[in-house]
Amino acid sequence: EGAVVTVTGIITAIISTTQTNLFLQDATAGINIFSYTYFPFFQPGDSVTFTGVIAQFRGTTEVVPDSGQWTIHAQGKPLPQPLLLTAADVNQTFNDDYSEPNEGRLVRLNGVTYNAANQTFTDVTGTTGGYISSYWTIPSGTFDVVGILKQYKPGLPSTMTPPYTTDYEVVPRSQADILTHPGPSFTEAPSETNIQPASVT
Repeated sequence: EGAVVTVTGIITAIISTTQTNLFLQDATAGINIFSYTYFPFFQPGDSVTFTGVIAQFRGTTEVVPDSGQWTIHAQGKPLPQPLLLTAADVNQTFNDDYSEPNEGRLVRLNGVTYNAANQTFTDVTGTTGGYISSYWTIPSGTFDVVGILKQYKPGLPSTMTPPYTTDYEVVPRSQADILTHPGPSFTEAPSETNIQPASVT
């Protein structure tokens, strides 16, 4: 924390319309760019270089730029393909060497259900954190989701001590990131009963 860094990448997500809160990704990783000052001219697909100071907010690593410490190289660039992960993969974002190579990346989870009360996604590998806006339509069955993998440590900041090794979540950017499956939603696997030589239920 406090180191001055320069990062270049493609903007994958704009999180706020009142603060500068966006995610930047290159071929190696993703990171949060945050400022309390709102700079409204950034858009997803912009290729940008930012210079700023490393900080953390509830476990998410940020680059905090001063006003004007950026260069927009191009606009309308294709966004990187989401990295396909499972809920178990998300939970294991923190590595033994203290690195978090997937934090800040655009990711995809397939075959999930969402628990709005607990703000969690569940797939066949387990359950992990997630947040879908209450203003969006949430499917009742199984669906796929694309979003930013970030960290949000709950509780009072004064009681938090790094390293933050848990509380990862996937946050979709818009309703378009919630990908419903066509046809009926299966809530459990088929099971066989009354197995006979020529029939089965």
